[in-house]
Amino acid sequence: MPVVVSLRGVDCTHLALNDVDLSSCRFAGAMNLASLGLQGQCVFARPPRSRGGWFGRLVRWSRRRVLAEEREWRTTRGCDGWVQDPRGAHLLSRLKRPEVSAEQLADLYRSLRRAHEENADRPGAADFYYGEMLFRAGAPSTPPAERAILWAYWALSGFGLRALRALAGLAVLVAVATVVLAGWGLPDQGPERRVEFSLPSGGGEVTAEIGKPPAELPDAEERWTGDRVEKAARIALGAVAFRDGGKELTDVGTWTVVVSRFAGPVLLALAVFAVRNRVKR
Repeated sequence: MPVVVSLRGVDCTHLALNDVDLSSCRFAGAMNLASLGLQGQCVFARPPRSRGGWFGRLVRWSRRRVLAEEREWRTTRGCDGWVQDPRGAHLLSRLKRPEVSAEQLADLYRSLRRAHEENADRPGAADFYYGEMLFRAGAPSTPPAERAILWAYWALSGFGLRALRALAGLAVLVAVATVVLAGWGLPDQGPERRVEFSLPSGGGEVTAEIGKPPAELPDAEERWTGDRVEKAARIALGAVAFRDGGKELTDVGTWTVVVSRFAGPVLLALAVFAVRNRVKR
């Protein structure tokens, strides 16, 4: 497979690449990169499998196509495994700042995303959209409020491309809601109130007012029984997906259900949206 090492200074308006290796290609400095034609099986680099250390075994790099500029950018910032050559990684790690900035990387990914979309390859453009949003969220020029929204979008669904993240968030939401409801949301089932009265002699009018007893929690050792946990799980699932209502809860339980009713459909929608972005044509 032919290897392209650089497109710097090249006008890509009428350029088409077919079945080439772009894993070490430098795109920074190319002109009209969004008009580049990518056909066939153009190979890009991939992130390393592990982040290193015990943390890296739990949280790995997301599998996607990356540019050579990002590999150098992350190596400059002290990330291991992005550059295979140990000598090159050592030289890059000694640089004070990378050759390209986060803003430039976001622009490169945006241009390549548009190039794939122009070729009617929307699933292929997903990786470049992920890289664009990732560096947009990390760019110093991005306002802090927008940066916080983008990082939350990344954590919940991988910018609308990682359905498993949204489903995992939904599972965590149900688990947390179940624990909160079982421990502090379900009141104690006290005895039913019964009112007895007799009419006065000669008749008359009697008015009876029955007050609702306040919701009180059972003792600490009685809160984590199997029945309470099962009931809390059913209420949590109902609040997230089925809108089950009519349960008597404490103030903490009521607010837990309110939050679950808002966050549950959002996570479900993000999961469906992520699947849609991966399979649309």
